[in-house]
Amino acid sequence: MKETHFVTVDGEPVTVDGDPVTVTVDGVAEYIEASREVLNDDVADSVLDWLRNQFPDWSYVIDSVDSFIGAMRSGLARFLDPDNIELIVELLQNWFY
Repeated sequence: MKETHFVTVDGEPVTVDGDPVTVTVDGVAEYIEASREVLNDDVADSVLDWLRNQFPDWSYVIDSVDSFIGAMRSGLARFLDPDNIELIVELLQNWFY
């Protein structure tokens, strides 16, 4: 049986109406796709490529928002300039928090 992980921020579970939240990499990818109005296509494509390379199984559950954003910030540094990375981080933080 697969263990269930819930999203945490600063070590505390994130809840909606008292229920723990579960977010998958697929959910993040969908959010990036929906954010193409804010991100240009090259930036969005770079993020999606990074996700594909890091997480072949997009059903992977993100259990720590802070760790995920840190890994994404570090991984995208090879492809994107700091301003675009900060824009992505801000978008994800607004979505998660």
